[in-house]
Amino acid sequence: MCVCSYYVGIGLSCILLLLVAFMYLGLCFGACGESAGEDAGLCSRATGACLLLMYVSYLCLCLYQ
Repeated sequence: MCVCSYYVGIGLSCILLLLVAFMYLGLCFGACGESAGEDAGLCSRATGACLLLMYVSYLCLCLYQ
């Protein structure tokens, strides 16, 4: 078995894990976060929206190359 295919498998697994993390964090921040405003901290709904948009954009980049 080629060592190169082992590293390719690890790389693809990391990309998949990153996509799942973006989706999960975006959904959690969007559902449980505070409303966007000056008083909102890091855990706001705007952060959740950005994470979901990153998920969608990276998903499109990975699938449609």
